[in-house]
Amino acid sequence: MARLSKESPLVATLAAVAAVSAFAVDFKPQWDQDPLGGFQDAAQEIAAAKFAPPPAEIPAFSKIDTIFPELVAKIKPSVVKVRTETGGGTGFIVDSRGYLITNAHVVKNFSKFEIKLNDHASVPGVLVAVQPARDLALIQIESKRVDWPALEISERDPQEGETVATMGYPWGLPFSVSLGIVSGISRQKPQEGNAFGCASTYIQIDAAINTGNSGGPLVDMNGRVVGVNAVLISAVREFHGIAYAITPGDVKAFLEAFLPHNRMP
Repeated sequence: MARLSKESPLVATLAAVAAVSAFAVDFKPQWDQDPLGGFQDAAQEIAAAKFAPPPAEIPAFSKIDTIFPELVAKIKPSVVKVRTETGGGTGFIVDSRGYLITNAHVVKNFSKFEIKLNDHASVPGVLVAVQPARDLALIQIESKRVDWPALEISERDPQEGETVATMGYPWGLPFSVSLGIVSGISRQKPQEGNAFGCASTYIQIDAAINTGNSGGPLVDMNGRVVGVNAVLISAVREFHGIAYAITPGDVKAFLEAFLPHNRMP
């Protein structure tokens, strides 16, 4: 019995070694797996980002604060106030000989107008042509000047989401500009029983227009005219984020039909 008890520590030691050996056989290292969910994925993304190219620049937004004031300053001299005996609106010069466009519903049945220029000078204007079907009218400034600053009409329609600006004289205020986007295209104007303002399709914008903006230019960020501000969609005649502009295609067709000798910039 005494001999057996002396061997007991040895037996216990051997048993412990055997147990450790068995644990070692069953133990599998976990270092090649992620002990914290997503940790290695995040590390790999960080490493990849160090070698990723920089994000593409978006000029329309990253440079807007620089280019927009310059664009407005360039266009402003071409935008005029058209005054009649009972009201008026906005117009813009499309030919260096002093021809300008406005809405048919601005001129109504008048044939002579007071044209107020950007420098606050006033000159007379006379009606050349009116086309109610497109809600467009052509006026000529009565002057011998042949170097009027004319705006260029775009050859394309603007796209949905494109940045645009409205310019004009809302509520008789001095020159005003508003920035927005094209909200939709090929819009139909609600029928109001009005003989004027019947263009077949319109461009929908969220740039603000109000009473007095009618006939003013809608311009893109290259300074080209992409529409003529025409219709305010509101039950109370206040701007609610929806306005319509006549398409540049309609403007081009109108000028080709009525501008003498089709001389445009």
